[in-house]
Order: sequence, then structure tokens, then C-alpha cells
Amino acid sequence: MKRFPTPAAIYRELNRYVIGQETAKRTLAVGAFEHLTEAVSGEKKGESIKKNILLIGPTGCGKTHLIKTLARILGLPYAIGDATTWTEEGYVGSNYDEVLWRLYLAADKDTEKAQTGIVFIDEIDKIASPGRADNSGDRDVGGAGVQRALLKALDGDIISVASNGSHTYRSRSIEMDTSGILFVLGGAFTGIENIIEKRTGKKNLGFTAPANPENSKPETLEATGDDLVSYGLIRELVGRIPVISPIHPLTKKHLIKILAGGKHSLLKEINQNSLHYELQFTFTRGALKAIANDAILKGTGARSLRGTINKIIEPYIYNHARTGHIIEKQIQISLKMVTTLLNSGNCYGESTIPSLRPIIPEASIL
Repeated sequence: MKRFPTPAAIYRELNRYVIGQETAKRTLAVGAFEHLTEAVSGEKKGESIKKNILLIGPTGCGKTHLIKTLARILGLPYAIGDATTWTEEGYVGSNYDEVLWRLYLAADKDTEKAQTGIVFIDEIDKIASPGRADNSGDRDVGGAGVQRALLKALDGDIISVASNGSHTYRSRSIEMDTSGILFVLGGAFTGIENIIEKRTGKKNLGFTAPANPENSKPETLEATGDDLVSYGLIRELVGRIPVISPIHPLTKKHLIKILAGGKHSLLKEINQNSLHYELQFTFTRGALKAIANDAILKGTGARSLRGTINKIIEPYIYNHARTGHIIEKQIQISLKMVTTLLNSGNCYGESTIPSLRPIIPEASIL
């Protein structure tokens, strides 16, 4: 037990790969430490409440990246499921236990190893059933029905897990004890800020980007169990999620750091791939700010950054990749080029692709 990392060490490692989200990183570090302690000690939870975690925040702000990074740091198998695809058992569609089957496969079909892994259930807010969740006479097989089906797994019990979440006569099943699995749930919960504002009397809460996205920090969103019930989660499910952590919108500064902040940056990865094309790209500070602003305007956080970068560099790859030059072509992307390419309907037109020129080191970010 002395050999695995402390919560502070887990947080520091997460900090190397995940930009922003300080509160969520600390919450996950503590949750992971407790998870490792229980897994190593071999003690059962008994009647104690499992410390399942809920991450509330907008899309593209790092929920999935956090879980993948955490699992990689700890060397644990993990699986990710999308709650919007599930239906209550006995109805057409896949069941929630498909994510447990994926965990089993991620653990190389080692049941004991899978039972110490991490499960991330995304889009949990999409199965909320406002006004219907507690009405047993109004069947909601894709909402409240799925929430009820999750209760046993979140409690920590023996679950019969079928391949691909399909309980048919052809499906293979295994028994899995979920008491040692770390469950993390995530969702955007769009509109929950209205519920919190009504309860607290405070305005301008929630996940909307601050007026100055480069420097401002939004007020911490503190959703309670009653807020989640008002949103449409059944009270039994909320009672099994004792830890709630906010995920905030990424600021312009965060997005620029994701783009060009060190050896794990997006541009570093893209340039490593571009070596095969005999091309290398640098971006001026103005270009990076324009790309970050574009992501904020789209409201998709970091998720759209790669697509934007690809749109910018694709014409250069098309026109200049591996044209026989011995020395790699160095291409500097300026603010004007980014603006032109993002606004151009035909990004392959000659007028939208400036000619290659030498790098100006003092103006580049990489």
C-alpha cells in the first residue's frame, strides 16, 4: 500500500496532461487514491456507500480526457459508455452492462482485474426525466428505466454482464462484482444553472463562458442532490452519487496552452505526424488566439481544436507535402492566414494559400 501514489502525486501527474479543471483533478485524485487503497487492502465495502463521482460541465472541457489520463496514470483498465444509447432491460436497444463488458475486454478478460477498473458513464443528463422520473405509471424505458437499472451496479453488487449488453440466448455472460469498480458519471446538464439560480437567488451561475474568457473565472457551480432531482434524475440514483464536482468552460488561455503548451500539446503532436510529409508548422501568437476564439464561439471547447487545425494545414499538405526537397519545409501560420482560411469557402483555392516563406523565430510560438 506504500507503493502507489498519494492524492497529491496523482494530482501532479494529472496536471502534466490536463489543462485547467483544478477542482475536478483534486476530486478525482482523492477518489482514485481511495479506490486504490480499497483494491489493495482487499476489504469489501460492506454497507458503506460507494464514492461514485459525478462531473458536471459543458462538452469539450475534458471530462473524458480526465478519465483516460487517470486510468493510464494508475495502470487500470477503463471503459467509457454513452447513456443515451441504453434502454431498460427487456426493451429493444442495448443495456447499461455493455460498458461493464467493455471493461472486461479492456482487462484482457481477467474478471478480477476488471473488478478494480474505472467506468465512465457519459451523457448521464440525457436520461434525465423531468416530471416523469418518480411516476411509476409512466414508463420511460430510455430515461428513468435506465436510471433504475444502474442502481445495482452503483451500489456495488454482483452483476450478470452479457456480451455487448445484449441478453439473448446467443450472448455470453459473466458474473462481475462492481463493489471495487470506480464509477465516474458525466454530463453537461444544460439548464441546471436556472434551477440553482432559483434556489440560491444568485444570477450568472453555471457553465456559460465568462465575459472575458481569457482571464475571468466563473463562479463555482455547486449543484445539490435536490437540484439533480429537479433536473430529472431519480432520487435513488442521486443518493448513490455522493461526490459532485464541477467542470468549467476552458478559457482562451487554457485553449492556447492545449494548442502549444509544451511537449504534450496538440501542435507538437501534429508536427510529429507532419515529419512524414516533410513539413513543419509554426503558429504566431495571433494565429493561436484566433483559433482559440473560434473554439469558444463554436461552444465546443477543446473538441474542435484539432478540426480547426486540420482545416488550416490541409491545403499546405495537399500542395507541398513530399515534393522532393531534402530539407523540411518550414511553414509559419499567421493571424491573416488563419482568418483567410477559416472564412474561405474554398480552402484549396490558390488565393487562400500564401506562398511558403522562412520562419521568423521571434514571432513563432513553437
